Amino acid sequence: MRISSLYGHCKLLMWFLGCLFAVAFVGALVSQVLPSSGEQTILFYWSMPGCWSYDARDGLIPLWPMWLSFLSVEVVLVLLTAYKLLSYRNQPSRM
Repeated sequence: MRISSLYGHCKLLMWFLGCLFAVAFVGALVSQVLPSSGEQTILFYWSMPGCWSYDARDGLIPLWPMWLSFLSVEVVLVLLTAYKLLSYRNQPSRM
């Protein structure tokens, strides 16, 4: 919503962001489903929140590929917002 209003509800930008989110979602699914044969999710400590994915063959499975795909979407959103903020800063003041 914030990007849509900053860029004047540009449909091309909204399609780009929608496709970027869909690609990130599919990437996250693929990065978690393909290597997950024989994987278990276990809770190591009862007092600490969170859990780990564990595979009997390889040990702990890193979950960073899933987070990396969604982090890339957030980076694009922040860069678009920063670009618009800097373009507003370079405009002369109307006061």
